[in-house]
Amino acid sequence: MFMTKNGTSQRVKEAKLCRAAYTVSKGVGTMTISKVQDGKKMTFCVEGNLDNNTSPEFLKFFNGSVDGIDELVLDLAKLEYLSSAGIRVLITAQKTMNKKGKMTIVNVTPDIMDVFDLTGLSNILNVIE
Repeated sequence: MFMTKNGTSQRVKEAKLCRAAYTVSKGVGTMTISKVQDGKKMTFCVEGNLDNNTSPEFLKFFNGSVDGIDELVLDLAKLEYLSSAGIRVLITAQKTMNKKGKMTIVNVTPDIMDVFDLTGLSNILNVIE
């Protein structure tokens, strides 16, 4: 059970839907992005590191996947590391999706949530804890 910002509880089951689709190995970091589309809703499951080495590939994958999409869910259950470059692409994705519809981030690990809280992103991004 996860609590939303307005205090309501919601069970998030996005992770069960994702299947491996795209893997990037650069430098010491590896990132795998899986996606599932349901009509105009797209779910990305991000696994591994979203850092200086993998962020450009995330952005390329994002830009190539969201045409015709009005809702994006980012499932970060298996995201292990988030750098400032990763933060930048999440903000870019949020800005893009704000024009198209909405973006929600779910299944955030405590370590990544700490990054969101310390940087103030938890107040900017739509995060369901």
